[in-house]
Amino acid sequence: MSAGYDTVLLEARGVGKRFGALAAASGINFKLDTGARQALIGPNGAGKTTFINLLTGVLTPTEGRVLLAGDDITEVAQSERVKRGSGGNFQIN
Repeated sequence: MSAGYDTVLLEARGVGKRFGALAAASGINFKLDTGARQALIGPNGAGKTTFINLLTGVLTPTEGRVLLAGDDITEVAQSERVKRGSGGNFQIN
């Protein structure tokens, strides 16, 4: 855990997404503590957007679980996730 934080707000456990034979993301484990800030970096095609879409409910994982404040939200619709305080925002150049 990050120094000064003690509650896991958002967690991915073994999350992955397949599109047919293509594994766009696989086996991702991630924890974000309450109040923490993280950066997600990598080259084009690394699966960054896919991972964010899995966390926010734009896509449903084909493997693994997504938890918000300890509650399993893997199958929860994007609109319901927003009501629970989780959402995404597109980057505007």
